[in-house]
Amino acid sequence: ALVVLKKDSTGVTEEDIRRHVMAAAEAGTISRYGVPDRVQFVTELARTSVGKLNKRVMREQYPARENK
Repeated sequence: ALVVLKKDSTGVTEEDIRRHVMAAAEAGTISRYGVPDRVQFVTELARTSVGKLNKRVMREQYPARENK
């Protein structure tokens, strides 16, 4: 998961994000498949010229880990 923190947020960790998403999965709000394996904090997400998320560029910048 790529996470952009709000300017006033401090002390949020990868484990905090995973715990929050896991709680939603346990409550049945989302699928357990939605719990990220890793969380990466970034300053901004790549966008296209019309403002949509540019998933192609983000996949190139942050490649997925190989499953072993």
